[in-house]
Amino acid sequence: MMKIKIGIIKVGTAVLNAVYAFMKFLPVRKKVTMLSRQDNKPSDEFLMVRKGIKLRDERVKVVLLCHTLDGGADSSLSDKIKYGFHMLVQMFHIATSKVAILDSYCIVVSILNHRKDLKVIQMWHSMGTMKKFGYTSLDTEEGSRSEIAYAMKMHRNYIFASSDAYKDHLASGFGYDAAKIMTMPLPRLDLLNSEKYEERVREKIYGIYPEFKEKPVILYCPTFRKNEEAFARALKELYREYAAKPFLYNVGTPDFRSFAAKLPEEAARQIKLDSFAFFRQAVQAAGLRLRQEESLAYGALSALLSTVSAREALSAACDPSAVFGHMAEVLMENLFEEEPV
Repeated sequence: MMKIKIGIIKVGTAVLNAVYAFMKFLPVRKKVTMLSRQDNKPSDEFLMVRKGIKLRDERVKVVLLCHTLDGGADSSLSDKIKYGFHMLVQMFHIATSKVAILDSYCIVVSILNHRKDLKVIQMWHSMGTMKKFGYTSLDTEEGSRSEIAYAMKMHRNYIFASSDAYKDHLASGFGYDAAKIMTMPLPRLDLLNSEKYEERVREKIYGIYPEFKEKPVILYCPTFRKNEEAFARALKELYREYAAKPFLYNVGTPDFRSFAAKLPEEAARQIKLDSFAFFRQAVQAAGLRLRQEESLAYGALSALLSTVSAREALSAACDPSAVFGHMAEVLMENLFEEEPV
């Protein structure tokens, strides 16, 4: 099966290179093409870079091409066809540009034979390393198969690191020489270092949650890993965290009731929407797809996590953590399946 996939990749690469060879005869313009698979709309950083380019030379044409393929290899035929046409658009603009800027992996940048004078800049979307990625995670449950990764290649040109300390991590992830990676922080660092931006965000948050002015605020952001088994482990870790810190879930305390009473109706509604959006992002990040309706899966996992409030009652007859773990594993099998590689 793997040999068939590799064969398809090689044939597809040859066909695209044949088409691209004709595109490279087109005149090169004073143009910068920015490409992303992170979202279907330009990120704030892409917009900031475009603004910076225009401030320096307004004659430079900046093209933003942002398109995701939701579902990956398991996406619908119509979505695959749409993305195929998008790749042709990418190829045209890259062939007629002096510079291509990326914030993630780009298929056509990696597999095609480009002009020698084309400059490719990889401004990777993270500012630091929280986990292994790219070539450092090959053949692991979180990474890709090495055969696929080497067949799809990885672009080689300029790679920007947010700091000198990040260079070695990026070099390992990209399989690149650390000496050729440039320290060039992402545009968002300008915002994070801006006192005006910090004050504006702080006042916006305090406007919605005035009680935050008086109490410490802890932001808990668990990272869900790929596949059902790893997702279940993440749920178990989250359960243990909840069990150790009841204030995270106990809605019956005077503090929580006071907080809920002061919360504007719109803010309360937004919290529910944000929770659902986070669930959707976690499922996508874990490389899973739903077997059931999305609302049913969300409700089932929410109900599962709510059992933490019954720990004391359950402990008289059984081990609550063991029960939760078993339920989590059973739910994973019924709610999700792994995206095909």
